[in-house]
Amino acid sequence: MIKKTLYFGNPAYLSLKDRQIVIRLPKVDGEEANKESETIVTKPIEDVAYVVLDNNQITITQALLSALLD
Repeated sequence: MIKKTLYFGNPAYLSLKDRQIVIRLPKVDGEEANKESETIVTKPIEDVAYVVLDNNQITITQALLSALLD
């Protein structure tokens, strides 16, 4: 299976749920930042080879860090 590289260059909140990476991306185009204006994407953790964090406003949970190390 081909492993993927995930690159995050914008603010994001990364967490873990059911062995999936949950990626919450807020709208950054000058729109109001509320729950309705965010995008939520999930990726299977077994498909990820690398995670690149290139923004100071990225939050990553300890549970996700631990799962990525496994």
